[in-house]
Formats: sequence, structure tokens, C-alpha cells
Amino acid sequence: MLDEVRPTTRGFDKREINHSPIFRKTYGDALDTLDSDESISREDGGHIYNVYLRFRDGANTGPSIQAIASREREFLRSTGTGTKPLLLTPGPFLLIREPEWSCCA
Repeated sequence: MLDEVRPTTRGFDKREINHSPIFRKTYGDALDTLDSDESISREDGGHIYNVYLRFRDGANTGPSIQAIASREREFLRSTGTGTKPLLLTPGPFLLIREPEWSCCA
């Protein structure tokens, strides 16, 4: 399935997996897909790095990290159970957002 997905410097571009012809042929609309980084950075162009740049205060990255963490926690609280299975492509720190990860994901 990943043959259709363009490799990037970090591995595979998650957004392309969801739109891959092979993925869609295999799964159709049987499951929902969601990219946490894209979702939490939607208002900043869909790239989490833009969130980082928007909130940093010079060399102080604390505000950026807090903004991302806050958005990830809200993402976990608002991502409810749907009628279809969900294929979630989580950002690297989503799994450590407690208690939201344990109770809501």
C-alpha cells in the first residue's frame, strides 16, 4: 500500500497515505482517517511548524510548546467515537498527553 506514497525526509507523508489510490481501493469509505498534526495546525496552514513559529517568543520556545500541547489535548478531547473505525496518524507527542490520551483516545 505504501508504494504509492512519496517518501519524505521523515519517512512517509501522512497526508498522501489517506489519498493513495491503493489505500482508497482497499478500504474505500470503510474507515475514517485523521492526521493529528494537520488537524491541530489547520488554522495555521496545516503544518505544525507554523504553530511553533507563530507562538515562539524569540529564543523562548515555551509558548510554542504550550500552544501545541494545548491543541493536542483539545484534539484528543474532541475526537469522539464515530460509527466507523478510525485510522489515526498521531504526531510524535500525542501519546504523552495525559490524561487525555488514556481516557479519550
